Amino acid sequence: MLSAMRLRETVTDGIRGTLDVPENFQDIVIVKTTGIPTYHFAHAVDDHLMRTTHVVRGEEWLPHSLYMLELFDKLGFELPVYCHRTAHEARRGRQQAQAVKTQGSGAVSR
Repeated sequence: MLSAMRLRETVTDGIRGTLDVPENFQDIVIVKTTGIPTYHFAHAVDDHLMRTTHVVRGEEWLPHSLYMLELFDKLGFELPVYCHRTAHEARRGRQQAQAVKTQGSGAVSR
C-alpha cells in the first residue's frame, strides 16, 4: 500500500541545516524534444564546469532540491552547497546591495 507510506529523504541546506523532504518519484526530463537541455540539466552541467561550490537562491527552489541531488549524483558531479533564503532575506539583500552600490558611486546613503 504505497499511498499510505510516507517516504522521506533528507537534504542538507547551507542556511537551514538538515531538511526532511518527500522522496522524488518523478521521472525528470533532461533534454526537450527540440534537443535543448532543460534548465535543471544545464544548471548541473554549468555548475560542474564552473566548479561552483555554493548556490544561494530563494526558498521557492527548495522543492527542486531533490532533482538537483539526483542529477549531480547520476552525472558523478560534486554537489555544491545549496543555501535557500526566505523572501524577506532576499528583499533585505537587494536593499543592502543597492545601498552599497549607491555608496560606491559617491552618493551618501543614510
